[in-house]
Amino acid sequence: MTNQEMNISFKKIEFFQFELNKWGKTNIKKYPWRYVDDAYMILVSEFMLHRTQVLQVVPIYEEFIRRYPDLDAFGQTNEEDVSLLLQSLGLRWRIERMIAALQEIKLRFGEVPQNYNDLISIPGIGPYIAGATVCFSSNQEQVLIDTNVVRVIGRIYNLSLHGEARRRKDVFQTIERVMDRNSPRDFYYAIIDLAHTICRPKVPNCGLCPIKELCGYAITTKPGNIQDNSGR
Repeated sequence: MTNQEMNISFKKIEFFQFELNKWGKTNIKKYPWRYVDDAYMILVSEFMLHRTQVLQVVPIYEEFIRRYPDLDAFGQTNEEDVSLLLQSLGLRWRIERMIAALQEIKLRFGEVPQNYNDLISIPGIGPYIAGATVCFSSNQEQVLIDTNVVRVIGRIYNLSLHGEARRRKDVFQTIERVMDRNSPRDFYYAIIDLAHTICRPKVPNCGLCPIKELCGYAITTKPGNIQDNSGR
């Protein structure tokens, strides 16, 4: 057994999942795209959330879904109307990718599939968006390599967060091993919200963290004076 495998012991994984789930029951945010089974709604939200603050996305997302509640309704609009609605989110290329991806899905599948391989075959849809759409719409287990997920799990298991941490094999394998397979959707929602509210990139509030007792980062670094290069 390697040092990494010893560090990711079953007992530690079990305790981590239990404490994270307990925290999540009262702290997971109730955004309009969460806990819905509609893959179209999830896919739209993931495109909008890319490099954009969640509170900026909420009103735009709600108006988008009001106008285009499903893929059929979206197919009846024109690109100019959609672009006008989404322009306040910025990132013109992101808007163009979303529109093109939805059009391609409509043409090829008729609806947004809940299958990773189908989604990843669509130009403009990368591994995270494909995995998140499948996981969050149908509660299927997926390894989601997101800045927030990498930061939280990387700190807990003493992984290096410098450079392109999201591209490293040990990061992928650790997330894959510690993920809660019984309820992956709850697991990821809790980690994402923990990362936003407590396990922040700079000066995380370790004192409020529900898993500080097993977090290698919190144990070895003084809370209140912590910085890393793991992202936003």
